[in-house]
Formats: sequence, C-alpha cells, structure tokens
Amino acid sequence: MPSIDAIGMVARDLPATLAFYRALGLAIPAESDALVERLRGLGHAVQREPWDAAWGQRYATVVDPVGSGVDLYAAL
Repeated sequence: MPSIDAIGMVARDLPATLAFYRALGLAIPAESDALVERLRGLGHAVQREPWDAAWGQRYATVVDPVGSGVDLYAAL
C-alpha cells in the first residue's frame, strides 16, 4: 500500500507554516545540525555540510549506506 514519504511545500512564512502543520500532529524536527553530527558519529559520510539556505531552512545532505544522498532540513 502506498504511503506519503515526504511533503514539499513553498511558504512565504515558514515558521507559521511549520507551526500549523506541527499543530496538525506532523512530527517535524527542529534541528538538522545535531542529526548530521549524530550520523557522522555513526560513520556515515556528509555530502554537504549544514548551511543556511536562501529559502529559510538549515540544510544538509548525508549519504545513506548504499550511496544515496539524503537531504536533512529544518527551519532557521
């Protein structure tokens, strides 16, 4: 059975949008840097170090065990 794996959206007010969806019960984590460091500590490669994206997110890319890039992001 198909399931939703990710939701992408464009928002003019990202903090308000995140607050709305968190109020609906979606578990959206607040910090990407700590997760990147946790994965690095477990031996996973970091493809792109955390950076502040122009669209209002802290963004990073780590590499999964088969070499695929996985994007991690959180509101600034």
